[in-house]
Amino acid sequence: MDLRYLIRSGLGIPDYWHPHLEIQPDFRSGSIGRYPISMSVKASYPGQFNQEGIPIVFFGKNPCVLPVTVALYGLGNYEAFLASQEQLYKSQMMHALRWFEDHSVSLGEGVGWPNEQDLPVYGLRAPWFSGLAQAFALSLFVRAYQLDRAGPWSTLARKAWLGYRVPVRQGGFCREVGDGVIYEEYPGPEIDCAFSGMCHALIGLWECWRSGMIPAAERDFELGVVGLRSCLPRFVHGQWSLYSLNRCAGKPLLASPYYQRSNGLLAQVIGLMAEEPEFRAYGECWEQSSDSMIRRIGLSVHIALDRYLHAPELLHSDKARKR
Repeated sequence: MDLRYLIRSGLGIPDYWHPHLEIQPDFRSGSIGRYPISMSVKASYPGQFNQEGIPIVFFGKNPCVLPVTVALYGLGNYEAFLASQEQLYKSQMMHALRWFEDHSVSLGEGVGWPNEQDLPVYGLRAPWFSGLAQAFALSLFVRAYQLDRAGPWSTLARKAWLGYRVPVRQGGFCREVGDGVIYEEYPGPEIDCAFSGMCHALIGLWECWRSGMIPAAERDFELGVVGLRSCLPRFVHGQWSLYSLNRCAGKPLLASPYYQRSNGLLAQVIGLMAEEPEFRAYGECWEQSSDSMIRRIGLSVHIALDRYLHAPELLHSDKARKR
């Protein structure tokens, strides 16, 4: 996150990476249609594309493809297609799907899509697998299967689901926590448990299970709920929440105002999926606390100073900008 992002986050100004979020009516009605949290802005990628029609990002001067960005692009185009029925959006969704089909690698008994960039601040060396990217890919395959049952999407979803089960110590992103598990967005040496990443990982499993594509994913969803519930009190910081349990800055990482709202909405979504009132109560509190602009601005300044002084690696530029 860059300093400009923290300013926008405090003021409540959305952008491509951090849009204004709402829980979708489709989810509230019990159907698997649009993603549970609004995603349509992801259809309008502001950066460059490669020859496959896939969004690219920049680390320094080096262009690369991030699996999570591809999945978000696919989900955004799915929503745009539902809203408009314009074939352009369906075609762009297919670009993302074909990329996942063509670029999977083995991950345990399943498959995954590795990140090819080191992240020293999280103790990660390439290649590494993110539960967040795997989750969004699962959700994309569920929706592709709804549009085209003859395609390879059910098979690919099953392989991606099996990738969820590979432990961190074996190069995967599944970490045992008591009687449950955490599906790590950043599977470093120590527990990270980015709250939003873990919630999205659970959403992918829930959608595979409830859509009927992979009934056995119910068990993995339940294990994840147990794991996240065991960590839930650790995310409380007064009326605010933490971004993750990582202590790379020498102290807990506070959620930015954007992620405060995201945490609140996602906790409510998981509470509804798992029929867990505790998650919903936390979520409602966090969502309400993000409404105050004074509190948002104060927290943004605090977070910026903390990360500048203790973890400057967490402050970076917009990787999608035109070069």
